[in-house]
Amino acid sequence: MTAERLRTLPRINAVTRTLLAVLLLLSLAPRASANEVCRFRANDAENPFRRWLHSQEVTCVAAGTPLDFPSGLWNVFVRGAKTISTTPLLVDGDAWMPPIDPPLPEGAFVIPRLPEGRAGVIYVPRRGSAFPVDGARVIVPADEPLWLFVVEKSAPVAVIPIAPLAAGSEREVDARGAGTPAIVGWLHVPDADRKELTSVNGVASPILRAGSREGDPLPAPALLHGAFFRIAGAADASTEVRVEGKGWLPDRRMVKGNPGLTVAASPLLVRGTGTLTVHWNTQDDLVALDRSIGSCEDEEEAPRVVITISKCASLRAVGRDSEECTVIREQPVEGFFGSFTFEDIVPGVYRGAMRYGKLPPATGGTTVAPLRIADLRIFASYLTGYGSVTRGGEPLGEKVAIHFPNGIGFAPADSEEYQAVLQPPGVEPEAQIRVEACDGSPRAVVLAEDRPRRMTRFNIDIPGNELEVRVSDTFTSERLRNASVKLESWAVRQPRRVVFTVTRNADEHGTVGLAGVPIRETTLTVSHTGYETRTTERFTMPKSGTHTVDVQLVPLRGTRGKIESNAAFVNGAVVWYSPTGSQTERADLAPDGTFVYQNWHTAEETMAVVSASHPLWVMRAPESERRKSLNLRFPDAPPAAFDVWLAGTVSPTDERYIGVAIGGVRVPQPLLAQHQRLRRQPETMHGAGPQSFRDLLATGPIEVLLGPVVTDVELRERHLDVFAFVRFADVPRQRLEAGAKDVVFTVK
Repeated sequence: MTAERLRTLPRINAVTRTLLAVLLLLSLAPRASANEVCRFRANDAENPFRRWLHSQEVTCVAAGTPLDFPSGLWNVFVRGAKTISTTPLLVDGDAWMPPIDPPLPEGAFVIPRLPEGRAGVIYVPRRGSAFPVDGARVIVPADEPLWLFVVEKSAPVAVIPIAPLAAGSEREVDARGAGTPAIVGWLHVPDADRKELTSVNGVASPILRAGSREGDPLPAPALLHGAFFRIAGAADASTEVRVEGKGWLPDRRMVKGNPGLTVAASPLLVRGTGTLTVHWNTQDDLVALDRSIGSCEDEEEAPRVVITISKCASLRAVGRDSEECTVIREQPVEGFFGSFTFEDIVPGVYRGAMRYGKLPPATGGTTVAPLRIADLRIFASYLTGYGSVTRGGEPLGEKVAIHFPNGIGFAPADSEEYQAVLQPPGVEPEAQIRVEACDGSPRAVVLAEDRPRRMTRFNIDIPGNELEVRVSDTFTSERLRNASVKLESWAVRQPRRVVFTVTRNADEHGTVGLAGVPIRETTLTVSHTGYETRTTERFTMPKSGTHTVDVQLVPLRGTRGKIESNAAFVNGAVVWYSPTGSQTERADLAPDGTFVYQNWHTAEETMAVVSASHPLWVMRAPESERRKSLNLRFPDAPPAAFDVWLAGTVSPTDERYIGVAIGGVRVPQPLLAQHQRLRRQPETMHGAGPQSFRDLLATGPIEVLLGPVVTDVELRERHLDVFAFVRFADVPRQRLEAGAKDVVFTVK
């Protein structure tokens, strides 16, 4: 029974549980009246350390005798005089229990000699089941390799391998020594992959390695989730453990070596790879269509069909070029139909694109499951279009390329007529049509008003207007250089939405000029560092002529500062935090490093400079005075990069805060999260990691802080600086050693 099934079963009372237990045991009685049914406590449905080693207290009753299952999870096995079940069974004492009728293969006997005060558990690695040592003589499955775990307070202290025993035989195993050195850990299969692994046939399980050493063979794919693994040999101070193999995605964990037994209790992730077969086809004459468009350049060679495969975050991104899709392969092919196969790819959503010459790419998508073959089909189908392209009704007098959302067109210099090829359904209302010169410089963006029918004329006329925006200080009338002006054009029809946006920075005269502005209701949003942002009322551009808008900005009250740097700042800010972890002020950073701040700050505060362009710089806040400019030079220090890992008992679903201190100054956690977002890195650690940190300005020694699990922090506190809370002030810390790229914490 799976953990997911156990969690969804309805609750029942103790009387009903006992009655069901009677029925369960009676179902076993006719087959083997000498059998007994046993249970021992499990503390987790997936982590084998918590499941098999949590308790060695076994309760057994003869088949046909009532056996109560108290609340919680229970491991169940059936044994006879010479037989024992090998199927791992897990029962939820609070859930509805289906009939349990495991097969009972022949057994053998182990006589374990355990150290005083310690317990033992015998694990069957090929079956994924275990049996506590509950007597001097333990029945175990015959013809199976075994591991004897020596346990102290639910934690393994040694593992003794036992060679397979013949049916009915007996062997004494002395476990009173330290045991052979080894690394043990466990495997985790993501929920989405488990169903596939339980039904796959003819696939070899992956291989485990620690350095050049190979681990013991793993069970069949259906039993990989929650299975222990073992790699013989001592571990170094820091050892990389890997799972890999044909048809499997590699994964790795860093573990800290211990004398004798090293426990890598944070799981290795096991995922099977998939196979993708791509098919492409068309019913159109692609050669003739490509030639019909015309081109800026004389084409000397005939183009080839190119198939591009991308991995996407979701099916939603398949039908369009998107940042959610990453190209993994691009391959020229022969002919306008065919197929080829990609093997050993990561399961997920894939997009295929078929390109030929200037024609818009035909696309298709599919989902690849682990250890399965998926078909991705691409069918190229096109419409033709034509019409005139003009500016204010006059010919452009130059070659231009016309980019439709789903097509491409071209007009020669000596004619205003263009030819285009588009994909169905053609041009949508309010679609953006970009007109560009042959060198790629933009000429205009035209918004379509109506959908043209197939094979009908569709004329494109660029408005012959110009918009001039002049930005100045409302008090001094000084023109504001580098002011940001964002223009938004609104749809003609309902729903009223923004259908076109363009942003420009003002020149040295505080002016922004735009030509060919769409004939739509328009708004301008104007901003500048140190000034209040202003949005104009809506206005409509004329079809021709110049329209001038004067925008006066009101200065923010405060003091100007500057961060001197040789490089321009992108998406930058200067932020201050109090010792209690609350943000006291935030000031936007202009590209030239200027900012305006309002408050007086002391050395008790933390000040940081965060941006997309520079490493994260954190320091004790310089003493500031009102109306006195704060000018600082961005340090010439190296940026640090490293990964943080967890070893020990870690759930793959855990989400944990990891903190950083530089030169004795801790980075406020919300600021570290913003730094990670700007670099598209995770804000918290998932499972055992790794969590990667990049671009941290190493102005002093770097320490890494092991924070709490996110669910241990109240929901209302999660946007705050959690390491400033008293209860998380003394979390474990580790210094990043010189030249080190990994930091490993052990979690108990």
